[in-house]
Amino acid sequence: METGIAGMITIVGYHRLPDLLAVRQFRPRQHHLILTPRTHRLRDFLVEQSRPFCQYIELIEIDAFKPFQIYRVCSRIAQQYAPGELILNLAGGTKPLMLLAYEACREYNHRVLFYDPFKRAFTVLCPEVHPLRVSFRLDMSETLQMLGYRLVEHRPEEENSRFRMWALRIGREIRDYFRVMSELHNFFRRNPQASLEAFRPPWQPTVYELELLEELQLWASEHPMERIRHFAAGGWLLDYIYWAVRPHLEETFADAVLEHIDWQTTYRVPVLGLRHHTLYSFWSVLTSNPMDVRDWLVEIRKWTKTVGQGISKNYLFTPLDPYQHKQLLFMARRMHIFLMSMLELSQIHRVLRFQPFMGGGDMDD
Repeated sequence: METGIAGMITIVGYHRLPDLLAVRQFRPRQHHLILTPRTHRLRDFLVEQSRPFCQYIELIEIDAFKPFQIYRVCSRIAQQYAPGELILNLAGGTKPLMLLAYEACREYNHRVLFYDPFKRAFTVLCPEVHPLRVSFRLDMSETLQMLGYRLVEHRPEEENSRFRMWALRIGREIRDYFRVMSELHNFFRRNPQASLEAFRPPWQPTVYELELLEELQLWASEHPMERIRHFAAGGWLLDYIYWAVRPHLEETFADAVLEHIDWQTTYRVPVLGLRHHTLYSFWSVLTSNPMDVRDWLVEIRKWTKTVGQGISKNYLFTPLDPYQHKQLLFMARRMHIFLMSMLELSQIHRVLRFQPFMGGGDMDD
């Protein structure tokens, strides 16, 4: 980790993480924060988060519609530092603002960079273009704090562990698994007070399906009050998603509830994960009705624009084949949501490794 860089200029944008990752990486002695009227609301939060890593913080407000202001401001600051002792962090701003700031700092041979969430690394633009890895890891609590949220509730680990034994072997029998669970889902919706022993599949079950039903009956007899959540409310799918994605993420939480640090806003995410400073959210819809899928996409979009701040990776699993519903697929892509068939869950390791980082190459170790 580079420490003790003399100064840093940050053009504040709407995404807090790129602003703060650079501060934590380079720990500038003097931090010059450039804000516009639209980013003014982030001032106090950024100052509070930056203070542990900086000795001095200067707040500079400019008019975004008078771009040459930023050229004069950056030139004034750049002159105060020897070549190479100042970093310009292009964390936000309009293209004219970023271009003029870049030109001002380049004249004095200072470094210019930005954080690329898709490569999960900094890209240095000046004096020569090259990638620069983030040299530290944040846990879920630290990442959410940088985004202005905190994790206030999640499902206990001991509850997750109940289903691990047979959730991990689903890959080979995923079609059988979904066939049994979908039928159970419909059975308990029609008969909410029925016992699991009363369920009979309307087909000749496979060996795996018989083993699964036996395991479920044992579990339901020990936890009768939780039976409805799992079978009528689709909690069985949450269990499978949790165990399918967990080996591929640094941290994973089921039934996560997030609360904004300053406001009383809360969000509930079925499965929330973290990898390389990037949040991953996983959602599911049990019906095959395209309108229900559309409604879920709209709901998830609220998450991506607030907590995810446009740089999270979001997945919605549905019984539908997305490629048979092109309108939904294109809608999801515009919203930066990966719409996927439930049958693709068995290949989730490939999806997580390649699909979110198209066009940039994977930076995983």
